[in-house]
Amino acid sequence: WRSAGLIGLYLVVLWGVTSAGRFLPNLLRADLYSDDASQYICWMYKFANPALFPHDEMARFMSGPPCSTPGYQAIFRFTVSHFDAQQVAESIPFVLSAVLMLTALLIGRRAGGSWAAGVFAAILVTDRFYLDHLQGAFPRSFGLPIMLFEMWALMARRLGMLGLAFLAAGLFYPPSLVPPAMCAAVVLGRDLWGARRLPR
Repeated sequence: WRSAGLIGLYLVVLWGVTSAGRFLPNLLRADLYSDDASQYICWMYKFANPALFPHDEMARFMSGPPCSTPGYQAIFRFTVSHFDAQQVAESIPFVLSAVLMLTALLIGRRAGGSWAAGVFAAILVTDRFYLDHLQGAFPRSFGLPIMLFEMWALMARRLGMLGLAFLAAGLFYPPSLVPPAMCAAVVLGRDLWGARRLPR
């Protein structure tokens, strides 16, 4: 327990430092933003003021599928009336990186114990390649955390959690449903085949 506690404390500190370094500048400065946030986020201000962007073709295109998914829109629909849309978008990566770390811990612990969990989680929360996928809180930003959650649920054979993860994938980033669903079909199919009993 002591070893697991030290690993957990180390990862929390590591997550705080790396997340602040990667995401905080964009949150604190309105002139800094991620990639195509100007297309994904600008139309969200309509949730605070419906009179904005009348007959705007870009807003119409970006607010519909596949650019904007139901779960993604719901977050902004419920928050933009109280907070600035850009600040909401730049806050979400902190949450996503925490989910990324927790799911990596769960997968690593199931695969190889506490130390494997710590190493796997540390790689994910410090590697710029993975953190860059979370920036801007676009629909695709939800893909990696959801896929890791799906894979943990499949490894643990937690079918209720797997169903919840599939639902989250459908609501936020449908492409993240495809590879885990294919894996689930193979793994659960094998389990069902192995559980068959030949008649005597």
